[in-house]
Amino acid sequence: MPVTIGTRNSKLALIQANSVKAAFESRGYEVQIKGFTSSGDSNRNVPLYRMSSTGVFVDELNEMILKGEIDLAVHSAKDVPTRIQDGLEITSVIKRDDYRDVLISETSLEDMREGSVIGTSSMRRIRQVKTANPKIKVSDIRGNIDTRISKYIGKKYNGIIIAMAAYNRMSLDIGHFILSEDQFLPAPNQGIIAIVGKKSSEPAYASREINHAETFRDMQNERFIAGSLNLGCSMPVGILSSNGKIKTRFYSLKSNTYKDMEFFNDNMESVIDKIRQEIGDYGYF
Repeated sequence: MPVTIGTRNSKLALIQANSVKAAFESRGYEVQIKGFTSSGDSNRNVPLYRMSSTGVFVDELNEMILKGEIDLAVHSAKDVPTRIQDGLEITSVIKRDDYRDVLISETSLEDMREGSVIGTSSMRRIRQVKTANPKIKVSDIRGNIDTRISKYIGKKYNGIIIAMAAYNRMSLDIGHFILSEDQFLPAPNQGIIAIVGKKSSEPAYASREINHAETFRDMQNERFIAGSLNLGCSMPVGILSSNGKIKTRFYSLKSNTYKDMEFFNDNMESVIDKIRQEIGDYGYF
C-alpha cells in the first residue's frame, strides 16, 4: 500500500518525516513525503507564545489529511494541541529521543555574565533561564534551527536553547551544555515524533505497526495532564512521564515562584486532582 506523508518543509521536520518513512519502508510500504510551509513558518515577527493558535504548525497540515491530499502527517508531538480536528487522531509514535533541553553557547548558564542574552521563544524556558540565573536577559528568537544557530554565531545572542532531540537529529557539532531536567523539565511530549491520521483509515492502521508502545503511553500521560488542565503550549510548564513516574513543574502566572511535583502514573485522575490542589493560587484556573 502506498502512503503519502505530509510534513513541514524545515530541515528538522524533513529529517523527522524521513525517520518515519524509513520505519514504514522497513515493513514493505511504499512512502512519499510532501513538504508544506505553514503560516507559523511564514510569520516570524510574532513570538510563538503570542500567537492565537496553540497548533500553529499543525492545524493546516492536518487539514490536508481531511482533504485527502496526504494520508498521514508527521509532527513534533509537543506542537500537537491536546484537541485536534474531528475525525483525526495521533495514530502512533516512534521511540522517544532525548527529551532534555540544550544550551548552545560557549558559557554555561551559571557562569554567564550579567546582561548576557539568551534566545528562546518558549515561556517555559524563559522562566527556567531566569530561575537558573536571574542576571541573564532573554530575547525572543524565531526561525528554524539553522536560522537560530546563524543568529547565535552572528553574536546576536550569547546562547540559544533548543531541544536535545533536535540537536541529535540534525547531527549538530557546536559547543553546548546539556541542561539538567532538575532545572529544565521539558515541555510535554518533547523529543517525541507523532503521526496523525484519519480515524479508522487504512493508513492509520498501517502506522500502528511502527508504534513504540512505551513512548505512546508516556505521550498520552503528558497530553492527559495538559488537556485536563487546559494548558496551551505558551504556558510555563514542564511535564515528563518516564519509567512509570510523572514529574511536573508549574511556574506561577502571578509571581516568580514555582512548584515541583512527582507522581506515579497508575491513577491519572488523582494526579490532576493533586495538581489542582497544589497550584490553585498560581493563576491557571
